[in-house]
Amino acid sequence: MEKIKIREIREMSTEELQKRIIDERINLENLRFQHATTRIQNTDNLKKSRHLIARMMTIIRERELGKGEQLIAAPKQTSKKVSKTEE
Repeated sequence: MEKIKIREIREMSTEELQKRIIDERINLENLRFQHATTRIQNTDNLKKSRHLIARMMTIIRERELGKGEQLIAAPKQTSKKVSKTEE
């Protein structure tokens, strides 16, 4: 299992991340199957695979929210009410 830094994940396109998530889920499924049927030497790979999937999904979600955030962050124009005493 290779170690991927968060910087490398952020540099990937969304399509690459989605493909990588699918590959990692298949890998995780195989690790779980091996763990259930035989004794695997390094059970830490299960945890690392889950965390890697979570990191990639988080980056995708951040990108989704980042696009919508620009619309929300625009300041609202407030209308100034004129009081009767100012008239």
